[in-house]
This record gives sequence, C-alpha cells and structure tokens, in this order.
Amino acid sequence: MTRVEIDFWASQDPKSSLFNWKFSDSPHSEAYISKAVHSGEEPITFVSHDRDDGAWQFLGDTMTDSGGVLVCLHHPIDNDPSLLELADLPLGWYAEREKPGGPWVRNEHEPEASAGESE
Repeated sequence: MTRVEIDFWASQDPKSSLFNWKFSDSPHSEAYISKAVHSGEEPITFVSHDRDDGAWQFLGDTMTDSGGVLVCLHHPIDNDPSLLELADLPLGWYAEREKPGGPWVRNEHEPEASAGESE
C-alpha cells in the first residue's frame, strides 16, 4: 500500500491519531524524539513547540541525550494518545509532566537574548 492508502485506512480507525487529527501541523511534519523515548526506555515527559521553526520535540527525563530521531508527528501521538491534549500548545511553549498519565503543565519558553543584548 502507498502512504496515501495507509493514511486513508488509518483515518478510518478510531485507534489511530489520524482518525480525529487535532494538530494544526500535518501528521507527516517532522518531529524530534530523543533516542531514549524512541527506544522505549523512557516515556515522554517533556514536549516543546519551538518558536523559531515550529518544530515539535518529544523528550523523556534524560534531556541530555546522545542525539535523537526524526519521525512523523503522528507516531508519538499514536503511541501516547495523551499527547492530543497538547495539540493547541502555542509556538514558543513547552509542557511537562512527572509521569505518564500525570497532568501536563504548560509554560512559555523564556525569550532568548539577541546577540546585541547584555545579560
């Protein structure tokens, strides 16, 4: 089957995030997942919607990972439907939780100082 056919059938399956896609970004937008999350060693406890490029990041407790994996945005959501709660997370914001099933706490990223500003 082609990706279009797979997406069509997934969009008809209530167990798929494509069934009722809530994010404004395409389900095939690239998302960054830490290696520890991708391998299943850690659950997602931190999500960032980056201001500068609109990228989504899905990380576990180990924030200093040895790299990451680019996947389609719908993959982490298929694996953890609680991420649907973050579909309206604005650019420049992040959400974190203590453990899977725990409440997401949203915060705005601190603006980065521009090159000419003093700290």
